[in-house]
Amino acid sequence: LLSIPAGKFSEDYFAFWVLISIAWGFGAAIVITCLPIMESSDEIITVLSGLFCFVRAGGEKSDEYVERETEDKGKFEDA
Repeated sequence: LLSIPAGKFSEDYFAFWVLISIAWGFGAAIVITCLPIMESSDEIITVLSGLFCFVRAGGEKSDEYVERETEDKGKFEDA
């Protein structure tokens, strides 16, 4: 619709139109990618902490994590 008043496109006007289209596409791609990640950041953090910190779904620490935690406390108390 915005191109109707322009009539016949000159080469410069067409280059400008292509630039606007590409910029609009990149902006939309960034928004489409970033918004869902921002909205689900709490869930992503929960999953990653469960993977790397040995935390179970209910929030309780796994036996392996507790063993490492007690070993670390013993190391620092001896020093």
